[in-house]
Order: sequence, then structure tokens, then C-alpha cells
Amino acid sequence: QADRRCGQLSIFGSPGDDHFHASTYQPLPDVPDWPEGELLAHEKAALGFYVTGHPLARFEKLLRLYSTIALRDVDRSHENMEHVVGGMITQMEARVLQSGASAGQKFHRFKIQDLSGSVESVLFPPEQPEPWRELVKEDAILFFRGRFDFRREEPSMRLKEVLPLERAREQL
Repeated sequence: QADRRCGQLSIFGSPGDDHFHASTYQPLPDVPDWPEGELLAHEKAALGFYVTGHPLARFEKLLRLYSTIALRDVDRSHENMEHVVGGMITQMEARVLQSGASAGQKFHRFKIQDLSGSVESVLFPPEQPEPWRELVKEDAILFFRGRFDFRREEPSMRLKEVLPLERAREQL
């Protein structure tokens, strides 16, 4: 009653309540829903994670078909085994090699995320032919071929090749 006297609305109140004035209520405009990709991008930007789905969900069958290991099972792999992982690039950053025969060249470090987990990865330019530049970008969904490295606390993947989903059938 004290809230009503001072004009305070209840969080459980509704437009039909006597203290809710029709002049303050403006209905939202009737607009179409965002496409799934745009909705997920906005969720990720606003919250830092996905709520209504995952960008990889619609490719789940294809990713399972050609991936040789799920990222949750990386610890079951061996360092000398080559694997194919289907997933999405997140947390990408470009760095420059400071020493060695390739000093001064850029390499890319990013996480590969599949529907079961994620792994840190690194792609050195000499490993991949030139078209990789158009493929490797944040939120790109690709197939990655490489070997896992277990020398650090968390395993990482050293990539040999990056393939677009469209070329999976012919190359994998």
C-alpha cells in the first residue's frame, strides 16, 4: 500500500493494475525476429555466451562425420597422431615470430571450439597454402587438421591445414 501511495510499481504488476496508467504504457512495435545467426551474434556480444542455441548446432552431423576426435576426448590422443577437428574459431589473435628461420612472419593463435569443448591452437603461415587468409577469422566454422601438443599444462593443437566446410567431402 505504501508503494502504491508513492507511485511505485510492483515487479509483478501488470497493465491491468489500477496503479498502472495507460498513458505510460506503449506497446512494442511489431517487428520480425532476427535470423538465427544474427540473434546468436547479438547474444554473444551482449552476454559473452549463447543462450538460445549454438552456431555449430546446425552443422553437427557434418562435423561429427568428418572429425576424427571430439575436443572433450583430446586427452585420449597421442602427440604423434594427426586429427581432423570441425569447429569454430574464437579468441583469435595474430602474432609475429620473434626468432628462428621464419622470424618476422605472422602466425595465428586461437581457440577451436566444437560442441564438446575447446582447445588452444596455432597456425603458422608456411604450414597452410595462401588461401587460408580468407578462411581464418573470428567465428568462422571450419575443419582443422593437425597434431595435439601435450607439453604444456593444457593441450594445444598445431595446425597443418584449414579447410572450409564445403570442401570437406572431397578432401576428408
